[in-house]
Amino acid sequence: MRLETWEEMSKVSFDKRMVAELTSLRFLEAHQHVVVLGPVGIGKTLVPQALGHIACRHGYYVRFTRADEMLRKLRQSRFDNSREPEMIALTSVDLLIIGDFALEPMTKEQSRDVYQLFLERTGRGSIVVTSNRDAAEWLATFDEVLLAQSAVERFKNAAYDFIVEGESYRSRLKPTLDSEGPTPTSPFQSHAPGHDVEADRAAIRRTHQAAKADGWVAA
Repeated sequence: MRLETWEEMSKVSFDKRMVAELTSLRFLEAHQHVVVLGPVGIGKTLVPQALGHIACRHGYYVRFTRADEMLRKLRQSRFDNSREPEMIALTSVDLLIIGDFALEPMTKEQSRDVYQLFLERTGRGSIVVTSNRDAAEWLATFDEVLLAQSAVERFKNAAYDFIVEGESYRSRLKPTLDSEGPTPTSPFQSHAPGHDVEADRAAIRRTHQAAKADGWVAA
C-alpha cells in the first residue's frame, strides 16, 4: 500500500508536504519521532505501516506493536525474567512503531515502562505512534505526574505531528441489504449437481436435536 494512493481510496485529508518529509526517512537519520493523530476509523495505522515498509527496504530494522500488547509483554517479562531482553528488543531497533498509544489509563508499572522506553530511545532511535489523543492529553493517562511530564516532554519536542482528518471507513464497510437486487436463494436451491441435499438436511436436523438435548435451543 502506498501513501500516495491513500487519499484516493479513503475520505481523508493530510499535509502532503509532511508525507514527502516522512517518506524521505530524514526523521530516522536524525532519531526523531512521529505522532500520527486522528479520529477513530480513518486508517491511521496505514501511515506507520507504510513508513515501516519503506524503512525496511532501506535496510533499517523495524518493529511494530500495539501499545496494549507491548505493555502486556513488559509486565509478563517481570515474571519470567525476560524483562531485559524485551526492553533491549524495544530500544535497539532503528524504528519502533506503537499503535493505539494512550488509548486507556496506565498503571504505575506501565507508566514507568513507557518513561524508560522514551528515555532510552531519545537521541538513539525513532518512534512512530498512532493515537486518538494529542500528546498534551497523554499526561492524563500516566499514573505518575512527574514521569508523565518528563516522558511526554522528551517525546513531543522531538516529534513531527502528522494530523489526519476525515470520515471513518468502517461505516462504509457496514453490510446492508440490496433492495434492488434479486432475492438470494437458499443453499439447497443453489447446490452443485450431484450434491446430496437430503444428507445436508438430515445433518441439520441432528444438530438441532443435539442442541435441544443440551439446552442450547428451545424445544
